[in-house]
Amino acid sequence: MFEAFRVYGFGFEYPKGCVISFGKKSLRRRGYIVMELAEELRITVSWGDLESKLPQHANTEVHAKHSLSRLNKASDLKELSLVDTSTVLVNGHQATLTHFRVRSAYPILAKSRNRETRSLHIHCAESNRFFILEASSRVDSASADGASAFRRLQETFVCH
Repeated sequence: MFEAFRVYGFGFEYPKGCVISFGKKSLRRRGYIVMELAEELRITVSWGDLESKLPQHANTEVHAKHSLSRLNKASDLKELSLVDTSTVLVNGHQATLTHFRVRSAYPILAKSRNRETRSLHIHCAESNRFFILEASSRVDSASADGASAFRRLQETFVCH
């Protein structure tokens, strides 16, 4: 079951039962939302000013590669393996979809040693914002649920 969520001019559907929290400094121009379903699934939607990203991230593919390289430098990361990268259409925009697996060195903080993650980078000229959608789930039976939730998020995302 899914429910609709809409705020600051963008929206999507997310799994019913998630606990939703906003970043403390989230505003219309930039911020993030976290949706958690027990230890099974964590969805993060972050957004910011597109003009601030354009000089260094001319397109979503470059933006996604930069995000992965930053993640690869995280101190608690033991291993990051890229599963797939593709270009998809989201709300009329070309977006970069990245699927990867992460092994954490600090399982207590990450809630699980191994996580499967899908991220989607979108640049929306109409709203002058970039969006990063990310769903992370345990690498086990919860992976299928995480993939299904992310697919629904991707299919229903509206950015303007």
